[in-house]
Amino acid sequence: MNNKIPSIFLSYSSNDNECAEKIYNFFFERGIRLIKYTCDLTVKDNLFLFMDKILSSDYIVMIISDSFLKSKYCLYEIVKITERNNYSKTLLPLVTVSLEKDCIDNYIKHWQKERQKLSCSSEEIKNSESYKRDLEIINKGISILPSFINEITQDKYLETYNEKSLGDFLVKINFMPSTHFEYLNSILNAETFFQREQAFIDYLKIERGAENGYYYFFKARSFEKDSQFENAAFYYAKAIEQNENLDSAYIALFNLVLKGFSVRDTPLDDNKIMKFINSFRKIHEDEAIVYIVEGLIEFKKENYKCAQEKFEKALELEPTNPIASNNLGNVYEKIGLPNEAMLYFKKSIESDPNYYQAYNNLGILLCNCGKKEKAIPLFEKCLSIKPDYIYCINTLAIAYEDTKLEKSIFLYFLASSLKTKNNEAYCNLGLVFEEYLKNKEVAKILYEIALQISPQSIPNNFNYGNYLRRYTSQYNDSLRFLLKARKQKNNSCLIDYSIGLTCYKNNKKKAAYKIFKKIISEKNDFAPAYYSKAIYELNDLGDVNSSKETLLTAKKSCKPYAPIDNLLGIVYMKENDFHQGKCMFESALKIDPNFSSAHINLEGTSEIEFGEDYVDLSFCRISNERVSKKYDLSLKNLKFIDSLM
Repeated sequence: MNNKIPSIFLSYSSNDNECAEKIYNFFFERGIRLIKYTCDLTVKDNLFLFMDKILSSDYIVMIISDSFLKSKYCLYEIVKITERNNYSKTLLPLVTVSLEKDCIDNYIKHWQKERQKLSCSSEEIKNSESYKRDLEIINKGISILPSFINEITQDKYLETYNEKSLGDFLVKINFMPSTHFEYLNSILNAETFFQREQAFIDYLKIERGAENGYYYFFKARSFEKDSQFENAAFYYAKAIEQNENLDSAYIALFNLVLKGFSVRDTPLDDNKIMKFINSFRKIHEDEAIVYIVEGLIEFKKENYKCAQEKFEKALELEPTNPIASNNLGNVYEKIGLPNEAMLYFKKSIESDPNYYQAYNNLGILLCNCGKKEKAIPLFEKCLSIKPDYIYCINTLAIAYEDTKLEKSIFLYFLASSLKTKNNEAYCNLGLVFEEYLKNKEVAKILYEIALQISPQSIPNNFNYGNYLRRYTSQYNDSLRFLLKARKQKNNSCLIDYSIGLTCYKNNKKKAAYKIFKKIISEKNDFAPAYYSKAIYELNDLGDVNSSKETLLTAKKSCKPYAPIDNLLGIVYMKENDFHQGKCMFESALKIDPNFSSAHINLEGTSEIEFGEDYVDLSFCRISNERVSKKYDLSLKNLKFIDSLM
């Protein structure tokens, strides 16, 4: 196979996008990236200057259709092609319209009418450069169109999209021998991984030294077809190392990185990705996909300002790129600008109504803004586009927990069955069994399955650590799992708070007190930390005034929180201010009518209830720091445990 990559310009009308996409993909699968205006034209480019690339290209594939022959831009490309010496030898025409003489005459008449319309323009327009250019294109087009049609019809041309003929073209331009094309087709068309592997073995038998850039590229495509992304990434990297000019391998690798980020499983380390980006820039102008990949790397490092700049640069180059818009929305959500995030998620959907990730992200944003009823249709729309999108199945299951628990549980099991090693589904299912079904034995099994699948997962360590604190006296083990989660996510007040609660239960109360104070200093609107600090001050230090001051500060700094009002009521009762105490218990019940401790305290029929268990924030999603309320729900005749065996 020829190691030199031919430059091939794809000339077509925008009305023929579907056919153009098939041709583009055919060549891409064989390691050739066509020059195509929807891929390579950016907003900073002049369309006519871009089309001048047709002169410097080695070959041209042209889709000649009715709309093509009536397009001013396509006519310009015909004019430019005829300026090449022996242009018919470097041209592969795909003709989808009749080229009989009477038909050609009709196209000539069409352009004569267009010239007549142009001549009726105002004097101001006639003096413009664009008028002169358009008139020159039409005049030249009318002059050369008959001879151009005659020239291309002398040789065989395609009448429909035909892979064999496109393969013959690759053989004709000496890109690959015909025998190689047959083996390559057997690799690409094989239905199973084992069939493809056998085809690779057969291919190596006929090609000495075939383990070159193209071989590794085809190998990578095979692995990607089977969703073996890490292996695919490895072989794309090998392909680039073998042939630094193999731009199809760069683009495939960058797209794979995007897929990797979407499933939060980056197939290559950041330094190696940046090395490939720098190599790609040596042979190409800036492209949107490169900035998107750079932006994702910065986003992962939590360098949100830099990530924002990269995604904005990508949108400058491609204003309708849905991936760039979607990720810019993610940045705005992270920096606390939900309205801006919402705009970019919606822009992503407008750019590509089938871009399912944007529906999911917009749904998550609405959930976090307390608009779950508006989020659920977006999750459902996402799954209607991609039914096996596990991340969305998980988020929809979370959204259904409060109102459609049976459906939520079904979705978690669906997610775990779609991907055997889907630790998130097992972890979330554990939360459902523990929180809603009050079945801690099954919950423990599910948490442990999740940990076996992904021992480093933050949610897995977080939830299992909390489980051990609540239901066992294994406080040291609980701390071990929580600290493991803390090590990987340094800025999570939820994890810190859980560590504080575990320290408190383990009689390391001074350490817990320091943790609660530290959380308040870093996040002064986190009500549970105020509550637990006040509990320590009241119960362990016996300092009623400090406890009262902490609670009053919480009421100013935090959103309404029933445990705070309930505890403040207790403080007032200890000061013998029974009226204020009663008011606080009533206030707690206004915030949460189901808060039983405030009911008990208001009735005064038993000992004072602190409601300590209420602020055990174990039932949460670390991924978006969503805290779930507790509900007294029960379902009869649920026999899901059999599904786990």
